[in-house]
Order: sequence, then structure tokens, then C-alpha cells
Amino acid sequence: MTIHLFFITLTIQRKYKDIETVLYEQQVETFYEEMKQKQLKYMN
Repeated sequence: MTIHLFFITLTIQRKYKDIETVLYEQQVETFYEEMKQKQLKYMN
């Protein structure tokens, strides 16, 4: 759930963006999606 809280924090901070922030957020979102998929796989 730590990842989820981290993701929410990033979402709140979306107002303040520069190119580095956008790229970093994309990486985090990709990572978050991968973690979500792994969790779903283990639950089934």
C-alpha cells in the first residue's frame, strides 16, 4: 500500500510540472501498473 500512497502524492503534485517531473511520473506510473498486475496475478 505504500506504493499506492506514493502514487496519490504524485497525483496531487501534478500541478507543478517540468519535463523531468513528467518523465519521472511516467516511470512511476509504469512501475505502479506492473506492481498492480503482479498483485492481481497472486490473488487469482
